Amino acid sequence: MHVFAKLGLIVVLAVAFAGMAMAFPFTAEALGPQTIALEKGHSLSVPIKITNLDVDAHDVKISIDTNSNLIKGNSLVKEIELATDQSAEFGIAITANSDASNDSYSLDVRVEADGQLSIIPYTVYVGTNPFLNIVTFNEDVCANDYAHNVSFSVRNSLTTSVLVEASAEQSYLSPSVEPEEMVIGRGETEFFSMIIHTAPLSAGDYDGVVLVKTAQIWAQKAFSVEVNDCAAPAKKPIEMTLPTNQRSLVKFKTTFVPVQIRNLSDETQTITLATNSGIPSENKTIQIPKGENATVQIPFTPDASVPAGTYTVEFIASTETYSQSKLFNVKVIAADHFELLANIPAFTAQKGRTTTVTFQLHNDGDTTQLVQLGMQSATPGVDYTFSPSSVNLGAGQRVTVELKIVPATNTTTNNVQNSIVAVGKETVTYPISFTIAPAPIEDETFVLEFLSAPELVSIAQGETREIQVIVHNPTDAALQEIGFRVSGEAKQAGIAVVSDELLILAPYETRTITLTLQASRDADVGKAAAVLLADGSNAAGSTSFQVDIVSGNPFSGVFTGFVSFIGNTGLGLIVLVFVVLLALGYAYRTPTQDQTWKDAHKSE
Repeated sequence: MHVFAKLGLIVVLAVAFAGMAMAFPFTAEALGPQTIALEKGHSLSVPIKITNLDVDAHDVKISIDTNSNLIKGNSLVKEIELATDQSAEFGIAITANSDASNDSYSLDVRVEADGQLSIIPYTVYVGTNPFLNIVTFNEDVCANDYAHNVSFSVRNSLTTSVLVEASAEQSYLSPSVEPEEMVIGRGETEFFSMIIHTAPLSAGDYDGVVLVKTAQIWAQKAFSVEVNDCAAPAKKPIEMTLPTNQRSLVKFKTTFVPVQIRNLSDETQTITLATNSGIPSENKTIQIPKGENATVQIPFTPDASVPAGTYTVEFIASTETYSQSKLFNVKVIAADHFELLANIPAFTAQKGRTTTVTFQLHNDGDTTQLVQLGMQSATPGVDYTFSPSSVNLGAGQRVTVELKIVPATNTTTNNVQNSIVAVGKETVTYPISFTIAPAPIEDETFVLEFLSAPELVSIAQGETREIQVIVHNPTDAALQEIGFRVSGEAKQAGIAVVSDELLILAPYETRTITLTLQASRDADVGKAAAVLLADGSNAAGSTSFQVDIVSGNPFSGVFTGFVSFIGNTGLGLIVLVFVVLLALGYAYRTPTQDQTWKDAHKSE
């Protein structure tokens, strides 16, 4: 090789190795929804996770970039050193200024390390929320009442049913929300109850926020409570307590809602319990001795006049001199109704690896139905597998389902938006969102299995012979850049693999491959033990067989050399023509010539 060519190769290799040294693999991902709806003047902390996948420690810097000064982002960590395989989770505080317009904004969390940049994008809606319409309250309460029960509603404006988690934030009122999560159907409105505590607060206004979360969205809505100094209330003769969880009422079926009533007076009370909702029910009248509790089962039977949906029921407990009412939410469903219960935030799936998410199917109707599972659409380079793929769901039954997601090692897809589809007597969907990233570089070497290989291969000196082997990847990792070579006695005898194609095996893949063996011209004749070795960047394996080397054609080399000689030189061509002419002259000599020659040599 020319000296300058060698120098050029050295420079190229040096630049390549320098580039490899400068870059290292890391991941930066959001641990929750990346669509945010904020109230003006309020903040929300969103969690992120950064992982160093390299074999060395590295410094990572975090910064925030927005398209407007009306929103701000603040990372609780500005710079951090991550050791090998170390992860860090921390919050990013996103704040909407009080003078921000009702509009959408963009905010990027920038994660930089050794010249590499990864961006986690967020979309921030301020003062508006096109996805979940939250209606809160402005409540006047008395400071000397210990607890108050208020409610807020959430309307689902998305195209699918969603599982909504709800909570509230206020430093002094200690709010608690029931239920903490609820499935809200497409276009439906559901109510959540909130308990706020006012004693022993002083009079004044107390502002807080309701926070609701789905797999794709965080949303805030402000509420206000005015605490007043009130006269001490008269002692209540009874106290009614309703269930904490919403009830589902199946159409044309009677469902009982338990109501607890406590007699707080000093004498036996006759109490009538009635409802006001538009759903057919039945009033109950009971007697409760002083100081005791009683549970009353109120029957509800939705008929054809009651459409499916959510209803607020007013329960009224009355004595001759006192009446108390409370609100409770019920959901009227069809007899063949079922739910898909899931809380799957945005996640990362690694190429060549299996990522598993789980969800539940719940038959809250009263008929058995077959539910089949699938995805709304195919994703190029991504395999989806449900376990089980179909469920015979009995009335009241709840089943957990696994969805395994395996992106191919060579897929070019980066971000996926898809939906799980459950088809029974009705169709239910649930959206999922994930990012596809390269699998981390690992020191672990996986075993490549040989399922089949020949026991004996016969090959002549100087010849090639094709063999077939069956290999299997028993792992959930892609096996990369696998090459094959011969070792053992056969290698010493002059046997080699001349196939130069590198193999990639997907997780759990089995494949039949063809390899070409070559025996040198001077290979040692006889049988030799051979070991076929498989070497890859992250895998190794081997299998054994026998090679029987037989003697080749002794003239094959001479003939081949001669043909090469005459085909590549002008002199060879002249010699060939002369030989041919000489042969033709001998073949076509005349009889007279032949006899003259014999007569001339008789005397000899």
